Amino acid sequence: MLSEMAWWLYLAGWLVLGGWAGAHALMYKRDPRSTTIWLLVSFTFPFVGPWLYWRFGINRIERRKLHRLSRRAHGLPPPDFVLDPKHERQRDKAVGHLTNLRTVADRVTRMPLLPGNTVVPLHNGEQAYPRMLEAIAGAERSITLASYVFDWDEVGQNFTDALAAAADRGVRVHALVDGIGGMGHFSRM
Repeated sequence: MLSEMAWWLYLAGWLVLGGWAGAHALMYKRDPRSTTIWLLVSFTFPFVGPWLYWRFGINRIERRKLHRLSRRAHGLPPPDFVLDPKHERQRDKAVGHLTNLRTVADRVTRMPLLPGNTVVPLHNGEQAYPRMLEAIAGAERSITLASYVFDWDEVGQNFTDALAAAADRGVRVHALVDGIGGMGHFSRM
């Protein structure tokens, strides 16, 4: 028979190992069902549950892949495009304070940052929607629209009509609507 002190040590060890495995599962598991199952296993089966999690619950292949990709990203070669020196000076003057971000974007996209592009912050639908509809109407090659909410109301119908008109004139139209934000509304379009 185990003494009372041994039982307390057994219980403490079980809780520490279960808590360690459970905390890891909470932080790194993306699927809530998987997290819940591993929490139950870690705390239901003393010592064996945490061992099972550490042995089978951690995706070591994905972790190795991410580690390999992060090492490779540091050694990326410079982009393989050459800019006109005039454009390069203009770009450096315009985004000199964002040099590191520009370098990453150049290497990842393999596309140069060219002059003539602008970003205009629009603060609400009254400002944004007319400009967006104008851009859709003027599109010549493609339109890519991503939206969290796309209601079947007057605004949604205006966008649907504008996108359909663009598709009719030969523009490639791509729309990405969030499955939760557009739930029940997008299917009517």
